[in-house]
Amino acid sequence: MIARVHSFLDESVSYYEDKGPLFYGKELGYEYYGSGGNDPISDGNSSPISWYFYDLDGNLLDHGGSF
Repeated sequence: MIARVHSFLDESVSYYEDKGPLFYGKELGYEYYGSGGNDPISDGNSSPISWYFYDLDGNLLDHGGSF
């Protein structure tokens, strides 16, 4: 799985299927951390406000928080 961090005004992380060094696969998950401009993965102390994760067939595996 590849994690892509978005941290401009809001912090979020999208997780994708690994398709090699140049391509992303399907989006497999998403975590939203709220306001801020830090990297929630390297921070280590952050907990997501909301999240969802799917398997490779598109079935929902886990979700939580408020959307």
